[in-house]
Amino acid sequence: MTKTSVSLVSLALVVAACIDRDERSSRPAVAREGTAPDAHDARPGNETKTADQRAVAPDAGKAHPAASLAVEREVPLPPAPARLDAPARFADVIPRLSHPFGTGLYANLVYEGNNSNMRGARLPSELYEEPDGATTAGRWRRAASSVRGIFVLRDALFSQQDNALDQRAFALAMPPSWITAAVNEVVAGRTPRPVRAPAPDDDDAWAAIATAADLFGSFPPSARLHAWACRRMLGTDADTRARIENARHAVRELAAQAEPMILAAGEGPEAVAAAGAEQVAATDRAYFGAELRRTRVIPITVENPNRHEIEDEGKGFEVAGRDVSGQAIAIARDALLRRRLRDGDLALERYDLSRPEERRRAIALLERLVPADVSGAAPPHRLWLWVTGPLEENEHRGVDATAYIATFHAEVARANVDSSRLRYVSKPYVDLPRTGRGRALVEAADRMRALGLPLSVNLGTAALGAAIRDAP
Repeated sequence: MTKTSVSLVSLALVVAACIDRDERSSRPAVAREGTAPDAHDARPGNETKTADQRAVAPDAGKAHPAASLAVEREVPLPPAPARLDAPARFADVIPRLSHPFGTGLYANLVYEGNNSNMRGARLPSELYEEPDGATTAGRWRRAASSVRGIFVLRDALFSQQDNALDQRAFALAMPPSWITAAVNEVVAGRTPRPVRAPAPDDDDAWAAIATAADLFGSFPPSARLHAWACRRMLGTDADTRARIENARHAVRELAAQAEPMILAAGEGPEAVAAAGAEQVAATDRAYFGAELRRTRVIPITVENPNRHEIEDEGKGFEVAGRDVSGQAIAIARDALLRRRLRDGDLALERYDLSRPEERRRAIALLERLVPADVSGAAPPHRLWLWVTGPLEENEHRGVDATAYIATFHAEVARANVDSSRLRYVSKPYVDLPRTGRGRALVEAADRMRALGLPLSVNLGTAALGAAIRDAP
């Protein structure tokens, strides 16, 4: 029997059997970081189900018959924030989303989310006060339902909505490099080795896994997850036990998402990438809810990461510390980005428009994702491209894209790109002075509007409201 002939139900049972599940722990999904030291959210950037509530995504079989392991479930919703409306002249301002929501949220604005802030307060142990990531997911859903849209950073193990160690993560997303790793193995003629995932309470089995490489098989290892997951729980205090349990839960999430890619290996690298992309897209829907994902939530994927992001944070499609083929990266990238774009808007970062090679890179990708010559009705969802001018050494700060956007617009117009589906966000955000902020906000918004750009500002709702009231 070929893999393509296996039914969704029987394959789901195979997946369950391949991962040692004597006890069905909660099983949304996970992400990764590089082989270098793990990093918590380095900058701002989040509704789902437990393992025994998994369901098949409606279109999962179109890419590969592997059952999607993440399903949507209800989460506890906080009280709705007060509804505010920004004046029309500021409709393209992108402020920061922060919790608690304070004076309310502007219903007609798109926000940029902040993962660590949305998790809430930490205890002295550094665990989060709300141990279950479902509470965090509820905050994200409530915020998304209250505004026009939210950009959410969701592309690495420690750069997404929940922390894989300091709380029980909810619908963790497998990072893009996991798909690349699996595809690269198949391109090289090998079947990916699975993530080892013993039963959550089997201390002996976890302790027997000596290294992160042993734990993660063919996939990008996490030294931190290995160190915690493979500690013995016997005799530990409650905080230590919580982190061990959280780590084991996260590893089992990763194992569950990786398994469909392993099962697809015999069908070729494209099938592997499709299976992985389906898993990630399912976690997006599971975390935020399918309708909010379609209409309000805009995941950010770092397609053009710098070296720090690759090596220390595990972002992007490269695999830190490994020589993976350009073919594997391209197959994984195209599969994931196209699949996510089917579910709703998608954001990509970041491209320095002062550099011709980065403009060419961006345009080549746009031609693959939103081409102008597609026959039939194109999906309605938009692609948001985060663009900059020259960046400083750390590549997170620098000048904005305003001096270079006209050149890029002209180059995009000559390319095979459906510009009606393309939006731009100029980064970094525009700093506004503390005095005379209202006038500065008006001037910055007018300047950006003339260039066809929204205005990204490092202001929350209360600070933005004060600036709006002060505007001439």
